[in-house]
Amino acid sequence: MKELLSHQIKIVKILTCLVGFSFMNSTALAQKTLLERNLMMTSKEKNIVEARASMVNEAYVQVTQELVKEIIGETKYNKSKSLIATKVLKNTARFIPFSKTGEIKPLDPEGYSMTINLKVSVSDLQSILLENGLFYQSDSTPMIIPTVRFTDKVNGRTYSWWYSKEKVDRSFMMKQGRVFENYLKGALGKNSFYLIRTQQFRYADSGWEFPRSESVRLENWQAISQKVGAQIQIHGDIVFSPSQERSESFNISIHLTAIQILNGRIIAEITRQFETDSGPFQIVIDKKVPEIFENASSDLAAQILDAWQKGAFGAELFKIVVKGRLPMVTQESLKELIKSKAREVKSVRERLISADGLVFEVDASLSPQDLATRLPQIDLGNEDRLMLESVVDKEVIYRFVRK
Repeated sequence: MKELLSHQIKIVKILTCLVGFSFMNSTALAQKTLLERNLMMTSKEKNIVEARASMVNEAYVQVTQELVKEIIGETKYNKSKSLIATKVLKNTARFIPFSKTGEIKPLDPEGYSMTINLKVSVSDLQSILLENGLFYQSDSTPMIIPTVRFTDKVNGRTYSWWYSKEKVDRSFMMKQGRVFENYLKGALGKNSFYLIRTQQFRYADSGWEFPRSESVRLENWQAISQKVGAQIQIHGDIVFSPSQERSESFNISIHLTAIQILNGRIIAEITRQFETDSGPFQIVIDKKVPEIFENASSDLAAQILDAWQKGAFGAELFKIVVKGRLPMVTQESLKELIKSKAREVKSVRERLISADGLVFEVDASLSPQDLATRLPQIDLGNEDRLMLESVVDKEVIYRFVRK
């Protein structure tokens, strides 16, 4: 803490010279959503410079701790305090780009008080947590197992790493599988996800009881995926077929889904189709697939990261039902209102709007029962409110009450 205080004293001196502000590139900031926090801080330090430094330091620490707890939960925060101190608290400049100090005032009988305004980039804070394996409820690097089938409709062959047919030359298809695995590993690795390299490390010969069928059903893979430690399955098909438009050209079709193993939810999905140049089948396929596999892998990895950052992993999916005729303005603002009152709610999607009420689908890192306990009443303004009526299975039911 002394080292951190010394570090913040230096920051305060710089801030003082800049009339209480820190600046960064305006173009970059325009792309970020900043959360504003205003704090009233006090210090018992007798020296005014040290008092100012102490209050700024404590404001940075307080805001960081509060937001980290909201993102990863109280339990994981308590387990990871030392790592948070070294990897997060010492890097506040990365996610707190703006700060402004108010007038410092003496206190009776000793000490000082001061208001401090901070603006925090939650997305940058989440990135630091992700880099250090602290994001949400995961205590380890998320592991992903691929179950992608390759089909060659030109020569009537298929290849999947977990199942093979005897006496069929599959070397070209295996080669494409290795190329795809390499690009997928690279794209996922950039976002701190780990791909189990099933083909390179010959998982089919490892002794695990993988499904011995070309088709893959989720229920067949849940148990084995959990045994190898995978939280996500990337399932899909990559198909090579003759072009219907040009002779001696070929189509490459890709359909991939990322599925959360625990509950079977699809968290990412891509579908792509491309055409090769004209020429011999293997030559033009080899020429085209690097570009295709790289782009497809990057798109899928970006969707998985987005789901991770929004809390889809480890989150529950349930409904919020609102009974009653809400004003249109209230309907439009209610989703953001729910998220602002319970930060564990990561997304709210409209599923039904009728004259009798609303139904929202919610992703949240807390249960329906916990949400009901947290929000027994939701104030809507003008003395309108939602009153909790009941919690039934995966539904939290509110009734609109107007004065």
